[in-house]
Amino acid sequence: MKRILHVISSLGPGGASRAAIAIAKYSSRLETIRHSIVSLQDPTPEAVDLAGEAGMNFIRSSDPKDIRYEIEKADIVHLHWWNCPKVMEWMLSDLPEMRMLVWFHIAGDSSPQVITDEVVEYADMALASSPQSYRCGAFSRLPEQVRREKTDMVYDAADFHRLQGFSPKSHTGFNVGYIGTVDFIKMHPDYVKMSAAVDIPGVNFIVCGMGHTDVIEQQAQQLGAAQRFDVRGYVPDIIPVLEILDVYGYPLCEETYASGELNLQEVMLAGVPPVVFPYGGIKDLVQHEETGLVVNSSTEYKEAIEYLHHNPEVRAQLGQNAMKYAQRVFGAENAAHKLNPIYERMMQQPKRKRILSGSFVQHNGLTAEESGAQGGAELFIQSLADATTSSIFDTSLNGSDPEEVIASDEKIVAASHVLVHNGLRPYSSYFEKDGALHFWNGLAFYGNGEYDEAVQEFAQAIAHGCRHWRVKMFLALASLKGEGTAAQPLQTTGGSDSKSAQWLHELQRQAQGFHHDSTPGSEQPDLNGKQVAGQEKEQAQTDSSPVVAPESIPDQAPLVTAIVSAYNSERHMRGCLDDLTAQTISDRLEIVVVDSGSPQNEAEIVREYQQKHPNIKYIRTDERESVYAAWNRAIQVARGQFITNANTDDRHRRDAYEQMVDVLNQRPAVALAYANVYITKTDNETFEQHTRTGMFRWHDFDRAKLLEGCFMGPQPMWRRSLHEQYGYFDDSLESAGDWEFWLRIAETETFFHIDEFLGLYLESPSGIEHRDLQLSAKEGKAIQQKYRRRRARKLDDLLQSSRDHIDSGHLLEGLTTLSQLLYLEPEHFAGLCLVGDVCLQQGNLLEAETVWKQALALKPDNSELLEKIAKLSPNAKSDLSDRLGLARSMIRSGKLLRGLEVLSSVLETSPQNREALALMADVYNRLGKHDDAQQVLQLAEFAH
Repeated sequence: MKRILHVISSLGPGGASRAAIAIAKYSSRLETIRHSIVSLQDPTPEAVDLAGEAGMNFIRSSDPKDIRYEIEKADIVHLHWWNCPKVMEWMLSDLPEMRMLVWFHIAGDSSPQVITDEVVEYADMALASSPQSYRCGAFSRLPEQVRREKTDMVYDAADFHRLQGFSPKSHTGFNVGYIGTVDFIKMHPDYVKMSAAVDIPGVNFIVCGMGHTDVIEQQAQQLGAAQRFDVRGYVPDIIPVLEILDVYGYPLCEETYASGELNLQEVMLAGVPPVVFPYGGIKDLVQHEETGLVVNSSTEYKEAIEYLHHNPEVRAQLGQNAMKYAQRVFGAENAAHKLNPIYERMMQQPKRKRILSGSFVQHNGLTAEESGAQGGAELFIQSLADATTSSIFDTSLNGSDPEEVIASDEKIVAASHVLVHNGLRPYSSYFEKDGALHFWNGLAFYGNGEYDEAVQEFAQAIAHGCRHWRVKMFLALASLKGEGTAAQPLQTTGGSDSKSAQWLHELQRQAQGFHHDSTPGSEQPDLNGKQVAGQEKEQAQTDSSPVVAPESIPDQAPLVTAIVSAYNSERHMRGCLDDLTAQTISDRLEIVVVDSGSPQNEAEIVREYQQKHPNIKYIRTDERESVYAAWNRAIQVARGQFITNANTDDRHRRDAYEQMVDVLNQRPAVALAYANVYITKTDNETFEQHTRTGMFRWHDFDRAKLLEGCFMGPQPMWRRSLHEQYGYFDDSLESAGDWEFWLRIAETETFFHIDEFLGLYLESPSGIEHRDLQLSAKEGKAIQQKYRRRRARKLDDLLQSSRDHIDSGHLLEGLTTLSQLLYLEPEHFAGLCLVGDVCLQQGNLLEAETVWKQALALKPDNSELLEKIAKLSPNAKSDLSDRLGLARSMIRSGKLLRGLEVLSSVLETSPQNREALALMADVYNRLGKHDDAQQVLQLAEFAH
């Protein structure tokens, strides 16, 4: 009997884990082979259960000594390759003699997931998982004889038993499916846009998978196509989805790491024709016009789906061809027939020690905490292999020529989403003490406009020994461009007295001094040769813009300033000014119109109204600028206590401003008020007389919901003082600058929803949010990611601060910080658990149980929490459901003996509990005690 030990970075729901489990299942059916698997990082309980069902022995220990023992016992070690620091570190550790097979579950031609010469050399046998990965340089560079002996190609193994019982179902409409990672690290960046453009009545895009499902929904909503997208998240059983699909739309990004793609194999087996792009391994899985359609552009993708809709006979033929091809070529059974002879061939070789070759082997398998200042950075470079990409980071790390290193840094600033999130971020998180990795991570944040995050990373780089002048330069630039986070003490680097914080404050002072001493309007170049944003530039723009104002302005300061941005809006200007001057508080209203170089005659209309209304100001710029630049310009001259934006094509109820002012006056803690609006598609209607086509009834204020999309509406009112504290709108944005500002202030401020209809919104295809849908979606995604990270970091900091206070005995301070945490996130699981812990410390058992059960509602299967609750009153009948839940959780996670203990306590209280007896029988069966299981089942039959 051969013993195969599979090693994987993390056993979970992903394709590599499913392939490993499937190959073990079918391999052992062909001959006597014992398959075991070890996960270098924590596995998911579901994946462990799946491995067990397939007959695979899961090695529960992650202790290096235990893993070494398993390697020594194994005949062959089968490594499932994925470029991550844990795998690289394991390969560099002191491993015993073994036979090593490496199966690359990646396309292998795009950083960071590249098949390297060093790893192929490290293996006794190297397997590609698709023809594309087999064509990669690490394979093709081998001498032909070595290539034949040492390498082969085995498709990633899909378990086709998963589709047992599949039968196509009749359905309405035309369904186009997507199953897989829902993230643009995998998907084509135009997925939503090109899908929404498909011109088919009743088309429905069913999106299944883990990831950023909210981004898909948001983009669809922005495109006015939300009704076309059915976003379902992770779906454990894909059969009901496949049974109603007409086409499988699987467009991936150009830099995709996709190789054997198990979901595509399954879809083809189901007879659903795929439409794909020729990227990664996908181009070899689908034969154009034989088993599906391969397209090269967004337009071709749209046309291909429309073509299949209008030609059902072609669709059916492609589906039949795909099914036959999948049966003949794909699936774990076919893979096992090819892999088992490879195992047999490897058995003829002796076990041997091995060393991962390359320039950086002196890393010597140290853990992340023990690594030297740049061990992780060197390991990351080694993992890339792609000469172009690795040389960029190598030059940044080791280069001496200033122009060359800055050029490399600029390329890292512009690094792809895939390279950053699939390579750099995991290495930076793992090697926490590597200053160079923090520096590169900061450059990536800087390039994405996340300046506060960049400041944190640059400060971490300095704290961990990376003190090159470039780090300080970028730190100063990011500080200037950021929003103020940098000016605060850095908790992560030791507080305001830490060296990194001192660097930050000193460099910020120096940079600001240099900036303010420069001549107004003079240009100081940043990395891209553009002027550093600052007050001088803004002032220069303001000074160069002529302001035409009435001769007299009332001495009394206005209560509200309505800011109006005008461009090509002549047809709406009279209606806009009539609407504003008709407000019930018009005597306390200031109107500031900013004409952004419009070629139309808005100026004449405004001057006409100025003759009767001295509360109107008019500003014109020579060049067109963004709407948010115009708003900032107006806010800088505004005198009102409150600010509101008045779009030229929108209208208001006559008392709209009065209602919002009342809220802000009566509620000093409220920073912004917003109300519902009606929708029309007809120009220049009034609130009182309009052709209604819809309405926006907004959410009540919720910080978490605001991260999912903007619901302040087009006509909010806010306090002018907010701009003194939080700055102005980001004028580099085209359509999402208001959402970005609301998210910025919502981190510490409260908004109020007036649940009345106070406005009228003109829905127009020429509106800012519809003018460039791709740009709007890109801006929205970037903003959402930025503030999600900020929110998560703030919550983590509050939680850690609470723990620190409580651990040091300062319960009052800890509870105060916890209250801040739960104010921001009332359903914060860890925060609620900690409150329960404090209640228990104080002897308040009832309060502890109440809070823990509130937390348990968020994660019903959390075994640790279930056990805490069960221990409070182990003999109470009211706790039976809690202890049964704990037992189920223990059994699912493989803690069978602990599960038996909990079930025994349940049966002591309730001897005839049928659920407990059934669970106990299941545990006995799993332990191989079948006679005991039968006895318990007999008891269960008579229980009530």
